[in-house]
Amino acid sequence: MTEINGRLREEIGEDLRVVARFDGDVCSFQYLREDLSTRLDEDDLDLVHQCVVFDVLEGPYFERVFATAGGHEATIRQFEHAYIFEIPTGHHHGVLVSVDRGVDESLPAVFDLCRAAIQ
Repeated sequence: MTEINGRLREEIGEDLRVVARFDGDVCSFQYLREDLSTRLDEDDLDLVHQCVVFDVLEGPYFERVFATAGGHEATIRQFEHAYIFEIPTGHHHGVLVSVDRGVDESLPAVFDLCRAAIQ
């Protein structure tokens, strides 16, 4: 996971907000930008974990609903200040990456950076 942090921090820079790996009952926040670490407490981080695990469980359902679109590769959420990428890597496993809305890269480019860093 350290390699993922390094690659994403190098490519995305200060626009990188969060890098976390979730594995069933455990969510490990590998990188939490300093301004966010002072605003988020353990309860906030636990809610993030619950949300991403639930989203990964929805993947197979959405693959059936949108069968012609291919396999579920990620959930991307857009908020006022950030984009959140939830990328499954297995059953109940995955990586969460968050970047600022002002990121210089396009969303497909950020997704490709995340996938390359995970592999």
